[in-house]
Amino acid sequence: MDIQQLCLKLNEKNSDRVKDLLSKESLSVRNTFALGAKYSPPSHQELATKIIKATQIENLTGKKIVSWNINSLRAGIVDHETAKCKTNRIILPSSPMGELVKNINPDIICLQETKLQQENEKCFDINGYYTYWNSSTAQKGYSGVSIWSKEKPISVDKTLEKIPEILQREGRILTAYYKNFAVVNIYSPNTLRAGEKPLSGWDSIKDPEKRNIRKLNYEHYMFNRKIWDTAILEHLENLKAKYTNVILCGDLNVARNFQDIHNGLMTEHKLQLAQQQKQSSIRITELQKRLKLSQQATKFGGGAGYRLEERENIELLLSNDFIDVFRTLYPNEYGFTYWDMTKFGYRQANNGWRIDYFIVSSNMLSYIRDIKVFKDLGVQGKKIPSDHAPVILYF
Repeated sequence: MDIQQLCLKLNEKNSDRVKDLLSKESLSVRNTFALGAKYSPPSHQELATKIIKATQIENLTGKKIVSWNINSLRAGIVDHETAKCKTNRIILPSSPMGELVKNINPDIICLQETKLQQENEKCFDINGYYTYWNSSTAQKGYSGVSIWSKEKPISVDKTLEKIPEILQREGRILTAYYKNFAVVNIYSPNTLRAGEKPLSGWDSIKDPEKRNIRKLNYEHYMFNRKIWDTAILEHLENLKAKYTNVILCGDLNVARNFQDIHNGLMTEHKLQLAQQQKQSSIRITELQKRLKLSQQATKFGGGAGYRLEERENIELLLSNDFIDVFRTLYPNEYGFTYWDMTKFGYRQANNGWRIDYFIVSSNMLSYIRDIKVFKDLGVQGKKIPSDHAPVILYF
């Protein structure tokens, strides 16, 4: 039953007005109204107004926050240019960023993988936003995060305690402090360089030299990732103790579970459909192979972004009173945010992974109106601005 039907059932004369009031509010606000309306006086418009007012955070209500791994700010995101540095590069309306700003009008934009050097930061003139950067000093054209904000934060910090010095120099975090909330923008380390851990154990590698090299390499990168994830959790808990309202966003480089990888639940659904429609045996066999591999990876651990250690770490974070916003609001959708750019058909078919997140302190859920993934923003034929899509959080 929708809001208008509920109001009519409760004999509310101003049902259209109440529907207008609540239509843009979060699911929790609407559920609270539906519960309270059963026991309230006739004026449900007054009830709706009180509930909405009670679930607002000063300086945050109505805001829109974007998180987007842009895979290099210099590669045509703001102005179609690919020059290394061109002074006063502004956001052109026809660019992917221009499309985002025009259609969404975000209040805060959090970017990952800017791939800038510090000297490149001054090349961009982002009108209407205060801009903050943490660019890699460890390697050129690598990593980097940025926050663009219409409202000037009280302060912005780019440090994270208790992580290896190399991760600190790679420009992976920015924390913006506002009056009554904090935004943490991160680009978590990708464990691709750790290689693969044999399902049958390290002893299955017969050559002792190769075994030792692979094992040491794996342990090194996975240790760094564990330290990073632990430090992020501690940082968020410290922020929550001071600010209560904490928003984490960014490319976390991990898919949580079977639903967050296209060869998982999506493939299971495709297989069921293929069997129902009696599609070709070749098609069914191929889907069965994909599904078996993803089931195995889910149980025993997959490659980078789907390792058991990475998935355990994000679940640990979420068990500490933090909420995965998209999965909470859309439990039955895939919500993929990343697609392999080397396989153009993957994006068209939505064969992706969900590795970009908004995670908030649990008390903030009632303040959230919606969250969306803009898969096709800036996509023009085979021209794709990034292998990730922007994710927008609406308050």
